[in-house]
Amino acid sequence: MAYQMIHMEVAYRLLNRLPQIENAAEFILGSVAPDSVHMDPDFTIDRKVKSHMFEGCGKWSDTQDYRRWKSNIGDTFGKILTERERTDYRDFGIGLCVHCLTDYLNDIKNWRRLQSEHIPPMELEEFKEAYYVEARGIDLWLYQNSKNTAAIRVLLANAKAFDAEGLLRIENIEKQRDHLLNVQYDVETVNVSDYRFLPASAIEEFIDSVVNEIAETIKLWQTEYSGEGSFLLRRKPNR
Repeated sequence: MAYQMIHMEVAYRLLNRLPQIENAAEFILGSVAPDSVHMDPDFTIDRKVKSHMFEGCGKWSDTQDYRRWKSNIGDTFGKILTERERTDYRDFGIGLCVHCLTDYLNDIKNWRRLQSEHIPPMELEEFKEAYYVEARGIDLWLYQNSKNTAAIRVLLANAKAFDAEGLLRIENIEKQRDHLLNVQYDVETVNVSDYRFLPASAIEEFIDSVVNEIAETIKLWQTEYSGEGSFLLRRKPNR
């Protein structure tokens, strides 16, 4: 899946496309919060499957049902919009959905596409090893080169964290935030000039396309939402 700076960059660019977002800081924090399960001492891959709305979609990193994954995300989005008692949570919750949509699109546009191009001649494990090195490196490169990094840091530092249905815990989200602000990106300058899977130009194109697709998806989901009852029951199937 995509690393955290890519998630935050996508979310930050979406602020200009999603006028319904009132609290940009909480939206940005929500856009990385699903990965906070890694901070839990009791972490299991099942927790990541749940935090990424991936139930029923196959083995993690080997998606078998993309339609189901997107539908799961849409169902959660609908629950967030229909929640009357937690309106303060809404922007954070939409950020969670944006995170999962970004991973969904990364899986299709990068992970699966590159596998189809390079396996064979590469073996799967060989490909994974090389891919993850570049995925981590290009995320560091983006942090070091994006014109939005300083603004993202300010928003991230000032956001309120929320529990999410007992799965995402405030303490883990805050640990993750501290790690992002003070540890994860405190590295030397990254050189990505020799990247073959995820070069800088491809990541810029990926982010642009993802921002457009997510903006249109959320616009569609909000149009389908009528404001009464369960959004889940009214959504058209297999969207």
